Amino acid sequence: MSYQSRRQFLENSMLATAAAWSSAAVSATAAPKNEINPAAPNEKLGVAVLGIHGQGKVHCESFLNNPVTEILYICDPDQQLGQAQADAVGERQGRKPKFVRDMRRAFDDPSLDIVSIATPNHWHALAGIWAMQAGKDVYVEKPCSHDVREGRSLVAAARRHNRICQHGTQDREHVGIRQAMNYLHSGQLGDVRLACGLCYDPRDSVGPIGNHSVPSHIDYNLWCGPAPMRQVTR
Repeated sequence: MSYQSRRQFLENSMLATAAAWSSAAVSATAAPKNEINPAAPNEKLGVAVLGIHGQGKVHCESFLNNPVTEILYICDPDQQLGQAQADAVGERQGRKPKFVRDMRRAFDDPSLDIVSIATPNHWHALAGIWAMQAGKDVYVEKPCSHDVREGRSLVAAARRHNRICQHGTQDREHVGIRQAMNYLHSGQLGDVRLACGLCYDPRDSVGPIGNHSVPSHIDYNLWCGPAPMRQVTR
């Protein structure tokens, strides 16, 4: 399969991965038939899904429904969650993906083409950079970075290694967002010196307040990654 075919697949298919909170979005991940045909197992694009608690399962569902992809790796520092997801994917896919805690073990595999990142936010930029350094194309959930510098580093890595790095913001095609951006760029709003964003969503409880021990099935060092290792508190 040519690199152009991979690029077409990513550009036409992977945006729908992050948008696939509904069944309609999941079914939309299949690329147009005139661009990509179902591939034989040895011609499919190999995928690693990083982080599978929540959105990562949505990523898995989307890749399972795409005839040109095969999930080769499930990566998560939680042994229980990761192994269970690998088993579930194997039942659907017909071949069980490898479960690894350390994403770098997956990046070393030359048969891996795509890294789909649904980790906690603090891992997004570094995981994407490492993946592109290893020659993989990347889909990274929002936010793509902790700060502007990390985001620029992602862009620099994509250019340096000639890789695709697609960020999962699904608002660019929204009519209202486009109109607002046109208004902003027209200068009618004046100089913008501060912007604040708020999102109110219902969330389940994170548990009782206090200090907590890390469960034995979680590699807390890998979970923290580039973030400081501190006492688990709520």
